[in-house]
Amino acid sequence: MPADLKVFAGAYTSSELDAIWRIDLKDGKLMLKRLKSKPEALEPMLQDVFVGNTGAFRFKWGKDGRVSGFVLNAGRVRNVRFERQEK
Repeated sequence: MPADLKVFAGAYTSSELDAIWRIDLKDGKLMLKRLKSKPEALEPMLQDVFVGNTGAFRFKWGKDGRVSGFVLNAGRVRNVRFERQEK
């Protein structure tokens, strides 16, 4: 797990859900922000895996060594891919 959680912060899009979700770092915790939802804390579970009320977020790394996106597993919903938006 990277010591600096800032590497996970950013905007992520899912073509399956037609959604943009934002992950920010606040008070040393990752916070998920979605339209029409309260911010939600994501707790570290395993290497590159965080869990919140929405489900489990497994972050993926690109060849450039940066976080490239994540895969969401939530209940019966499995393997929903989110890609990181470039700034």
